[in-house]
Amino acid sequence: MKRMICFAGLVVALAGNQEARAGGPPPVYVALDKVVFEPNEETPTRIQIWGSFSLQEGNSYGPPQRGYLYYAAPRGAEEECRKEWAVLKKMAKKERLISFGICGEPDVHVHLRQPKAVLAAPDSYPYGKGGFAPGENAERQFPALKKLLVSPPATGPGTSPRRPS
Repeated sequence: MKRMICFAGLVVALAGNQEARAGGPPPVYVALDKVVFEPNEETPTRIQIWGSFSLQEGNSYGPPQRGYLYYAAPRGAEEECRKEWAVLKKMAKKERLISFGICGEPDVHVHLRQPKAVLAAPDSYPYGKGGFAPGENAERQFPALKKLLVSPPATGPGTSPRRPS
């Protein structure tokens, strides 16, 4: 019995150690306004992600910034990108906050463009860098994100008002 308890303690300690290395807040949160797939929704090779974004600053988040991310799938990785984008499309219908990127790894190449910036030269989508996940009450853990939920929606062609909370 004593060995079983020691073994269980070791498993818990190792699991906690793994989480500590992979932990930390995700690098980006977005209050999504819309997602645009190019050239079409069935086989997109580019994506526009419109909304208000809050970028990680240390252990918290900066002020909301309106605009959009514009990405193209890297050649040969189109299917992987479409899978991640399909997750975002599903979440767009019901989530208020969405995280982007791997927790504790801030490099997701976020080139936030101003709402009125010309749509040109998409960045290479960082597939395999964590993708998208529901923000499930993130504003409770990170109070700075409350401002993200009340920021006005980004403007742009086809943009509609953000869903109420």
